[in-house]
Amino acid sequence: MDKEKKKTSWGKLWTKKYPWIKKAKPVAPPLSSQSEAGTSSQSDAVTSSQSEAEVSNLSASAMQINEPTDAMETENYDENTDFTEMHETTSETTETHEEDSIPMDDSTIDTTEVISEFDLGLFMNKPLSSEQRSLLLKRCWVPPQDYDFAVDSDDSKRNFLHNWLQVYKPWLVYSKKEKGALCLHCVLFHKTTVQGFLGAFVVKSFTKYKDMHELSRNHARSKWHQTSMKAAIEFTTAKPVDLQMVTGHQKLIEENKKIIRSIISNIIFCGTTDSPLRGKDEDSRIFMDLIRLRIEAGDESLKKHFEEGPKNAKYTSPEIQNEIIALCGEVVKDMIIADAKKASAYSILADETADISGKEQLSLGIRFYDKSQAKLREEFMGFSELNAMDAPTIADEIDHAVVSCELEPNKCVGQGHTLNLVVNDLNTVPEVRNTIGTIKDIIRFFRESVLRRKCAPNIPALCETRWSQKHKSIAVFKENFVEIVNALLTLSTEGNAKTRSAAFQLHSAATKPVFIICTSIIAKYSDILEPVVNGLQSKSLDLLKCKDHLDRIATVISSHRTAVDALIDEILDEAKEIAKSIDIELDMPRLTQRQQHRSNQPASNPNDYWKISLLIPYLDSLISSLANRFASSNLPAFSLLTLHPYIMLKKSIGDLKEDIKPFSEFYELDLSAEIELWYNTWKDKQLSGVAMENLEVCDVITEADTFFPAVSHALEILLALPCTTCTVERSFSTLRRVKTWLRSTMGENRLNGLCMLSVHRKMVKERKTEIVDEVLRKFAENLRKLVL
Repeated sequence: MDKEKKKTSWGKLWTKKYPWIKKAKPVAPPLSSQSEAGTSSQSDAVTSSQSEAEVSNLSASAMQINEPTDAMETENYDENTDFTEMHETTSETTETHEEDSIPMDDSTIDTTEVISEFDLGLFMNKPLSSEQRSLLLKRCWVPPQDYDFAVDSDDSKRNFLHNWLQVYKPWLVYSKKEKGALCLHCVLFHKTTVQGFLGAFVVKSFTKYKDMHELSRNHARSKWHQTSMKAAIEFTTAKPVDLQMVTGHQKLIEENKKIIRSIISNIIFCGTTDSPLRGKDEDSRIFMDLIRLRIEAGDESLKKHFEEGPKNAKYTSPEIQNEIIALCGEVVKDMIIADAKKASAYSILADETADISGKEQLSLGIRFYDKSQAKLREEFMGFSELNAMDAPTIADEIDHAVVSCELEPNKCVGQGHTLNLVVNDLNTVPEVRNTIGTIKDIIRFFRESVLRRKCAPNIPALCETRWSQKHKSIAVFKENFVEIVNALLTLSTEGNAKTRSAAFQLHSAATKPVFIICTSIIAKYSDILEPVVNGLQSKSLDLLKCKDHLDRIATVISSHRTAVDALIDEILDEAKEIAKSIDIELDMPRLTQRQQHRSNQPASNPNDYWKISLLIPYLDSLISSLANRFASSNLPAFSLLTLHPYIMLKKSIGDLKEDIKPFSEFYELDLSAEIELWYNTWKDKQLSGVAMENLEVCDVITEADTFFPAVSHALEILLALPCTTCTVERSFSTLRRVKTWLRSTMGENRLNGLCMLSVHRKMVKERKTEIVDEVLRKFAENLRKLVL
């Protein structure tokens, strides 16, 4: 037993002093010689017996080397003994099967020592056939458990560990030829062109063993390794190698696109719900909360991207957010413009407002008839910052919008007007304009402070963009006028200095006779105009109905103008009741010999004075404004209404041909060949007068779509002509929700993108998949760190 231990210790000492001496194994004959079986002869027998003798001699020599003699045990040996011949004889060989041998050139075999023909290092950086790849995937050489990696290592402190092959299985292999670690799949299937550069594990062996785990994990996460792994899996399905490489690359692209789609969907959700993407810090951002919510819901691709992906390619930075938001707005706008280009005519809607940062924003919209949906559409197209408020600047912005959208200018048939300003804000009577301004200031004064609100009834804000809300605010103000004036009087003597000063000024303006009377006049006509303006807010309102509404307005106002004496008595009686409640006398201003700022009215009593100075000018201003803006004699567009069956059948065919000449010449339409047939078509239907009157232009145009192209074109122009600018005015409310005090530094591109998503949220939800795909396509046009 002691002798066996001594032999073992001597064996270790021997191999340590002479590391090139190893235990020899019987050398198997080459695979090629086994396959070349000849006929039985005497020379073959002699050769076979000689080979067996050589093997026996080699075995004996190996026993002599690995089991030292007694002289070796007593260290009585010659250290200069030449063991070169012995080492060559005892080199290792690998047993292989003839059917699994890999065809190789003689140049690939290292002649200094026998290396397995399945050693991966023999095939690194060389073109491989499908047969070679298949055999290496199945029988790649694996070092035995007792393999001495220290022999291959240049660093005496760091050696390859055999258990690493199990930790990083199946891709990690060891090469005896390259004396280091390699990636099986990357060597066999790596692409020649990748984003980045290929290094250890792929084009050279890995020997930096102190960083083995960190660099192995990094390699496993690299895009070329993932592509090679997928290519190896596809290879086993017997697909062509080129197709496998392409398929693996496409799968990586699809995986990356899935990640970006999730990010785009989160941004669209924030935009359609008016939610801020950013917060006070990184963790408080709603956008990141949505990302975490998707991961918790089971989005494995997104989870892997944020846990294992590169930190400089997360695609959640503010710059990427702005880019995606701008692309979302651009895609939605392009979809609207694409539908508008199919129409025969369109109109541009424009209106202006100031945002929270004081910048003047021009809101642009478009109105057209969509044949595919058989409905009239008014769509918001975005904001444009104005550098000046003059007419040339606004006209240039509208022209730029038409050119940038690649719309045909000759199809533009109109521009939107706003009736709201005609009624009150831009009325020619200065007292009316000043009264509206004072009412705004009083409402704002009470709504600015919670304590002030307790002193007066709750009055809705006088909204500039909502007509019905504006009339409601004026009506509520008049009903609570006495209580509001008393509250101003109380606050003018109480509270802080700022409150007292503002309340005193507003109380002085509100208690003047001219303010009380103007408030009564405006409130009266607000009640009359409210149903009309509510109807004008409809997107589907056509010019025929608009004309009917305007005719009703003109009729009502004209009747009041005729009976002005009775009207002024009614208004003054109501004003006197209000004045009496606050101890004010409605006296007429004093008359002087020489007036510089106002004229002396020829009136002998208050009724005549207020009738001449206020009521009559106000009514005349309304009638004149409506006549100038919407008179049918001044607009060829109104003559298009003659094509409507309700109006057309009231005329003879001769009169109809004369009536269509103005708009036919103006819009360059040739209706001579169709007008008589169009007339007889509706005459033969024999519809009742009520049915004819209730026909909308959208219903009429469906009859003309196939057989009456010129008439259909004319009716599309009629539908495209705008009655109001309600659509672009509604965008002002969106502007105030999106660009708040906390988001006042928002850029123009981000603002437009978020407003487009907010205003068109219904369309975005219906066509979300299409929008996300198009945004992703545009986003992938630029070079990205993720392969898209």
